[in-house]
Amino acid sequence: MTEQLNLSTVFGEVTKVLAANRQQLNDADDYNHNHGSNIVHTFDLIQKAVASKENEPASEQLAYASQVLKEQSAGGTAQIYAEGLANASKEFVGKDFNASTAGTLINSMMGMGEGTERGGGDFLSSLLGSLSGPKDEPQAPAPAQPNDLFGSLIGSLGTQQQTPVPSSNQPDAGDLLGGLLGGLTGSSSGSSQTGSGGGIGDLVGSLLGGQSGSSQDSGLDAKDLLSVGLAYYAAKQSGQSNLQAIMQALGNASPLGGRQDQQQSGALIVNTIMNMLGNR
Repeated sequence: MTEQLNLSTVFGEVTKVLAANRQQLNDADDYNHNHGSNIVHTFDLIQKAVASKENEPASEQLAYASQVLKEQSAGGTAQIYAEGLANASKEFVGKDFNASTAGTLINSMMGMGEGTERGGGDFLSSLLGSLSGPKDEPQAPAPAQPNDLFGSLIGSLGTQQQTPVPSSNQPDAGDLLGGLLGGLTGSSSGSSQTGSGGGIGDLVGSLLGGQSGSSQDSGLDAKDLLSVGLAYYAAKQSGQSNLQAIMQALGNASPLGGRQDQQQSGALIVNTIMNMLGNR
């Protein structure tokens, strides 16, 4: 069984990192000069909300945090996160919050919600592509609809095939995403997805430290594959990720990508969660 993470601990660490960068984030806010103070308050509310429901399922914790933000914080950024948490609560129905689903939380908080206009691709696939791709040239978003994870997978895979990463410490996006797609279809062994010879269960097991079992045993569905890929990447990075690449992904596929202060705080949030995954 995959070790569960604690939402209160994760959001508490995020709040600490944001507080340490409060002044920098305030300075990045060209309009009110208070984004840093507001985002610290936002995540302090989130942390306290999930902590008050720590004995409830992750979906209930996230739904309550969304409700608290909607009721107690009128700022535009807080409302974006409130919507993201509401989306995350739906994604986590019947699921635990752990290393293999942490990317789902990131994707929901930072990604596209219904009614938003910014971005054309899934945030998590854009993030994986940006982390694994060259940092000196901007990358286009994956040519897919917000909910088309497989289109995003294929799009990200295509953008990386001609630009392998030279560092041995960074997994190549083509290899990573190709492995995810191969595991999903069972193409490496020709077996079915739910069989014991190369399906989703074996893929998830190999990425998360040698676990085995079917997709039912893992508790994951196909939509979680990108989340597993992020957990794998974070582990390979040993907690070291790239803020520039995260900001690029925010700019490509997130409603938080339109303002420099929101990009900076969003990158700190994603980076903190990835560091916690990598250090596990």
